[in-house]
Amino acid sequence: MAEFYSDEFIEEVRLNNDIVDVIGEYIKLEKRGSNYFGLCPFHNEKTPSFCVEPNKQYYHCFGCGQGGNVYSFVMYVENLDFLESLKLLAERANMQLPEMGSLLNKEKENLQKQLFQINLEAARVFYKSLFDSSNIVAQMYIKNRGLTKDVIKKFGIGYSNSNWDTLSTYLLQKGYTQEALLQSGLAIKGQNGKLHDRFRKRIMFPITNVRGNIIGFGGRVIDDSMPKYMNSPETLIYHKGKELYGLNIAKNTKQKRMLIVEGYMDVVSLHQSGIDNVVASLGTALTQMQGRVLKKYSEEVVISYDADSAGQAATMKGIDILNGIGCKVKVLSIPDGKDPDEFIKKNGPEKFKLLIEGAISLVEYKIRIARKQLNLEDMDSKIGFLNTVASILVKVENNVEREMYVNRISKEYSISVDSLNAEIYRLAEGNNKKQQYKLMTVKPKVIVKDSKKNEINRIIQNEMLIMAFICNENSVFQLIKERFKPEEFSDVNKATARVLYDRLTQNKGITAAELLNIIDSKYASVFTTEIQRAHSDGNVEAAVLDVFRRIELDKLELLRKQVSSISDNEGDVELLNQLLKEIRLKKKK
Repeated sequence: MAEFYSDEFIEEVRLNNDIVDVIGEYIKLEKRGSNYFGLCPFHNEKTPSFCVEPNKQYYHCFGCGQGGNVYSFVMYVENLDFLESLKLLAERANMQLPEMGSLLNKEKENLQKQLFQINLEAARVFYKSLFDSSNIVAQMYIKNRGLTKDVIKKFGIGYSNSNWDTLSTYLLQKGYTQEALLQSGLAIKGQNGKLHDRFRKRIMFPITNVRGNIIGFGGRVIDDSMPKYMNSPETLIYHKGKELYGLNIAKNTKQKRMLIVEGYMDVVSLHQSGIDNVVASLGTALTQMQGRVLKKYSEEVVISYDADSAGQAATMKGIDILNGIGCKVKVLSIPDGKDPDEFIKKNGPEKFKLLIEGAISLVEYKIRIARKQLNLEDMDSKIGFLNTVASILVKVENNVEREMYVNRISKEYSISVDSLNAEIYRLAEGNNKKQQYKLMTVKPKVIVKDSKKNEINRIIQNEMLIMAFICNENSVFQLIKERFKPEEFSDVNKATARVLYDRLTQNKGITAAELLNIIDSKYASVFTTEIQRAHSDGNVEAAVLDVFRRIELDKLELLRKQVSSISDNEGDVELLNQLLKEIRLKKKK
């Protein structure tokens, strides 16, 4: 169907098309709680039952059962096949969609390959230059920063010397054209028409994408010259708003949280100290695209930016972006305004790990910032602060969490619980937050309409439920893979299960919306229903094991019916009795 396009490209198109924005172009959506609701475009209704979940990037209609991701929606609403919907969404996101056999596409593909090769050659030149005897100053800088040879090699750290055209001359001699060097961003054309190197006299940090390709560089000066940091410009292969420094290594962490810091050196230093779940945004401003990538690889994101005003503004923006896309987000404040590298050098990695464990929630951080900005000795400022607190707490949807904050703040600032709650209630009423939307019970969608095939329906749906559990919480895969192999799935789910298992075996995260790219479109609604069901407030492992048990029972029941229909001799009767005994035993468990 879309074999010409890689899974990575298909997923990148999906990530660039927020489902709320896309569906909002077709129907009117109203936010209720964390989700959006509107009248279903797939059946007639007067009361909105069509739900869009921005956190998980899928939709589900509680009336007709239709559901899926952004591809599914466009396919059904526009009556397109998958390839056509891919083209439409790629164009919407201003992404170049190559046509098969296109000469222009082949030229672009060749240039892309050249840029990867040029960056790899450059990284080798920089790495070798760092250890050259003529670059003692760079070596002393690295030594003073405490970097080991192992971490230098791990991140490919290098040095661009002070000459004007060392790299450009080398790459031209290797056979690369001037145009290719300019396209890579590593060279700049001077007024005399000759090329000179963009990076000179800087410690060089190769920026690598999750697939292991070097796509750009960051360079840091080793003296007091400005700018302190210089990054590669946007190129055909490098888009700073989509990439995270160190993610190619951090994605393999066993931690369930990801720490995001400002600088390259912070990432390197933390990894050297054994903290491997850390990345840096390329510039302090975190983008929504980077946020979605972080959400894909972690269950919680901890922001650790500088304590200065620019760092606080970046932290606040990052919090709102991550919270808006459904990330569990916390903020790490380092004592005395130090950066992670400085703190670890003085206090050691174990104390830094304790700081991470003590990271505060986004609500706590916003309250602290509001507190610092006001003089609470002044009555008007105190009133302003408490009004600000109420505006923060009104957005907390968990009533228990909100009550805990209200009780603590009322004691700390000598204000009654009733007064603070009244202000929160007033704001909630003004924002229509009081209105509750009662969801209909999620009912499994019929796959096979033959009444004799109830077990088949349940087996297929419970297998999808297993896959949904894995997508919602990738860590459950370790429990599931030992009990249920891909080849044990039914024919409807086998191919999807293989893709899912392959991705997670390779330590690549996967979300439910991403898996919907793979599932046959006619089963997308069924799978979306199972995603809705794959939520357990208690023990997730127990919930998964219960689904396994139901699958086993349905398989036995199906086999019992098959044997019963052909039982013509004593041998078959004995087999039937044995199966009945097994079913009774499993039902007792």
